[in-house]
Amino acid sequence: MNQNRDTTLRPINLSESAAVAELATELGYPATTEAIASRLKRVLPHPEHCLFGAYDPHRLLAWMHLVIQYPIEAEPYAEVCGLVVSHRHRGQGIGRQLLETAKQWTQEKSLCKLRVRCQTRRRDAQRFYRENGFIADKTQTVFSLSL
Repeated sequence: MNQNRDTTLRPINLSESAAVAELATELGYPATTEAIASRLKRVLPHPEHCLFGAYDPHRLLAWMHLVIQYPIEAEPYAEVCGLVVSHRHRGQGIGRQLLETAKQWTQEKSLCKLRVRCQTRRRDAQRFYRENGFIADKTQTVFSLSL
């Protein structure tokens, strides 16, 4: 797919569950290999989901999960549900490569908007998205109910 120096972008596959789990944990969402494998089994077959990884010749350096959202009140759009670059590889353009891939995927799906949510405490991530053309157009509070 896309290449930048020694980094290659390609779809993630089920055999990479352990590496995906490790990066999810680094992002602040601890997960076991088994939990990630179960989630990947549900998501990978769906054409409205996309999971890309950034690889050096030996390992997964970053991943991104995209999904098409179909709100009733607005036009469909693509959303970056997760994007994490290993702390050892940040600042090397890998995240930018993943976002370019996200833009391309969004356009291929005939969608006009790409959206990402970012926790308010993640100042570096907010700066990263702004530097890559995203505009903060909404502030909200997310409520959860554990059942």
